[in-house]
Amino acid sequence: MPIALNIVGRSFARDAFTRALSADAFVRAMLDFERALALAEGDIGVVPQDAARVIAKICTDLTLSAEALAVEGKRSGSLAVPLVKALTEHVARADARASAFVHYGSTSQDVLDTALVLCLKPCLADADAVLAAAVASLAGHARRHAGVVMLGRTLMQPAAPITALTGCVFDGNGAPIYDALFETWQADPTGRFPSGHDGARPYGYGRVSTDTDGRYAIETVKPGSFTGPGGATYSPQISVAIFARGLLKALHTRVFLAPIDLIKDDPLARAIGDLERLRTLVATPDPDDPKIYRWDVRLRGAGEAVFIEF
Repeated sequence: MPIALNIVGRSFARDAFTRALSADAFVRAMLDFERALALAEGDIGVVPQDAARVIAKICTDLTLSAEALAVEGKRSGSLAVPLVKALTEHVARADARASAFVHYGSTSQDVLDTALVLCLKPCLADADAVLAAAVASLAGHARRHAGVVMLGRTLMQPAAPITALTGCVFDGNGAPIYDALFETWQADPTGRFPSGHDGARPYGYGRVSTDTDGRYAIETVKPGSFTGPGGATYSPQISVAIFARGLLKALHTRVFLAPIDLIKDDPLARAIGDLERLRTLVATPDPDDPKIYRWDVRLRGAGEAVFIEF
């Protein structure tokens, strides 16, 4: 008898599960347990081998009514009790001596637990096949729509798109600096600066070190324009402090994440007044991915970045 007896159950049940967990399949699994138990005990000498073979053959050939076992099981409180009783009677008809070794040394729970696991075995195989098909389908879907922009979410709330700022730090000779440390501070996409304890990434305060090739990478959100204390409007930018060997104190600067023609009215841009010098503070978007910005920093020499004294 299948486990899915009502219309709701049938609408969700898989055929493989229904067959594997049917009443007849469960009875067969209990008999398979008794067969394996007898043969194993016969192999190690716990029961006579000829008795074990008789029990095993009866278990293989026997067909018991699941309905009858269910009725008897209600009285005894366990399906194992009527099953062992019926099996013992059938074995006794073939070999009275062998019947004494039916279910030898086992408990009712051993039969029921093992039968359930045996029934679940084909269910696991079917579930693995379904999951593999689902993974393949989802992977294909992801490949087909890899270029589609999707709304990111954090704690079910819309999240700002992640922006990456990457590049290299060079010394005056053009050699990469492998032990520089970046500290950054910025506004969120609306131009709001964090306050209290909300200054961790993806915006606010950040810190990153350069690798052995002098490269760094910061994942954040693209900052928005903001209004300074004097009422001036500042272009999208990240404040940067750079620490490195040989520096007695940090170098302070800013990097703009906007085209140079859109930052000319920024207070810092006006103070610099030289477009070529200003370009040292402008990050350029990756042509293949506009969410990635590159900004190489030279601490001295030709192309030296503009630094701010406080």
